[in-house]
Amino acid sequence: MENTAILREWFGRVDTEKTGSVTAPQLKRALAVGNLDFALTVVQQMIRSAFSVQFVFSIRGFDFTTPLNMPVDMTEGLGVTLPRATPLEVLLAPRLSSKPYEC
Repeated sequence: MENTAILREWFGRVDTEKTGSVTAPQLKRALAVGNLDFALTVVQQMIRSAFSVQFVFSIRGFDFTTPLNMPVDMTEGLGVTLPRATPLEVLLAPRLSSKPYEC
């Protein structure tokens, strides 16, 4: 069986509510089946880390510009999660042509 098919089958079993996403409690239960019993907070951190890595790899495939070709304002606002002082507005352009992605 191809790796993608195996992963889809596993995901389908873990996504017990059939929402198309896996929650931390669902992933915790799935890992416990394999004798990997982590605290819920650890599983939540695993999910955040995986999302961060996926996000980083995703953005590397694009060039970023702003609508007016101005520098991105990285000023932080006040708050627990450090919100942006000004909304982030960017335009994405793929770095590669679409040819490599065509089937």
